[in-house]
Parts: sequence; C-alpha cells; structure tokens
Amino acid sequence: MDKTFAKNKNKIQSNFINNRSQSNLVEFVKYAVVGCINTADYYLSYLIFMDIFNFSYRISFVVAYVVSIVGSYFLNTYFTYKQKPSLKKFLIFPLTYVPNFIIQYFGVILLVDKIKMSSKVAPVITALVATPITFFVMKYVIKK
Repeated sequence: MDKTFAKNKNKIQSNFINNRSQSNLVEFVKYAVVGCINTADYYLSYLIFMDIFNFSYRISFVVAYVVSIVGSYFLNTYFTYKQKPSLKKFLIFPLTYVPNFIIQYFGVILLVDKIKMSSKVAPVITALVATPITFFVMKYVIKK
C-alpha cells in the first residue's frame, strides 16, 4: 500500500510541475507577444518624438517609454496574466520597469555616445537585453 501511495504521490507532483511549467511557458509566450507590440509602440513613439518633434534622443527615449508603459500595463494585465486591472497595480506597475529602464537608458547612452551607434538602432539592441529581466519582475507585481 505504501508503494502505491508513493507512486501516486510522485505522479501527482510530476503532473503539477508539468502543468505549472506549461502555464509558465504560455505566460512567457504571451508576454513575448505583448513585448513585441509594446516595443513597436515604444519605438514608433521614440521616432515620432525624435524626428517629428525634434526632441533629443534622450528625451524621446523617456517620453516614449512612459507612453509605452500605459499600453503595456493593460495588455499584460488582460492578455498575459488574465487579471483585473486596479489603480493600485497601475500605480505600482511602472516600478516593474525600473530595472528595464536603467538597463535600456544607460545602454542607449553608452551605445550612442561612446560606441557611436545610431540613435535609431541603439534602443532596439538594449530592449533585447532588458526584456527577460522585466518579465519576472512584472509577473511578481501583477500576480501578487
């Protein structure tokens, strides 16, 4: 009887872990889709502020970043994590972007000012580096 119980217990734990891993994978894929949409939103805003309004690349980066955070909150809340939005979470949500912002902002400055990369290419490169970090921070805040 103990062997049967142990086998069933192991089977249940294994299924739980597999279901949880699958759930995490689905969430990550959804997060990646939202990330692509959000990156396009950010980058288009960045180019508009830089090319049409003639803001510096640094100011364009910050303003476009703020614009994209609002869209990201609603897309991730509804689509990725299937949660109801709340004012509290909306106000806390930008904090999930602090690591991402720091990596991207200073990465853009480094790439543009020091390495002399195009200010139109640098944000794309830094976004690829910062995105995985933000996934885990954001998940914790939204699902808390």
